[in-house]
Amino acid sequence: MHRTRPTGHTRNETEGSTLRIWGDREGTIQDPPISAGDANATGWLIGGMTAVGVYVGFVAVRKSMRLVLDRRRYARWGTEWDLVEPLWSARFRR
Repeated sequence: MHRTRPTGHTRNETEGSTLRIWGDREGTIQDPPISAGDANATGWLIGGMTAVGVYVGFVAVRKSMRLVLDRRRYARWGTEWDLVEPLWSARFRR
């Protein structure tokens, strides 16, 4: 597609020379898209951050579940010890 219009470009180009520009569907001049290398690096960065986020979430859920289960187990042990401790201690009072 060839169009002629002022671009507001500041380089010293001669009139009628070719200048590559990027535009959207409405014809507004836009910045060029990112390069393939930048897209690749961005993909790796986002993928790595996602993997770290999933790992941190997994560790947080695991530690939370362990905390809840340990509290429940300690409460049961306390209840059982309240029943057993008088019998156990009586053996050493003789």
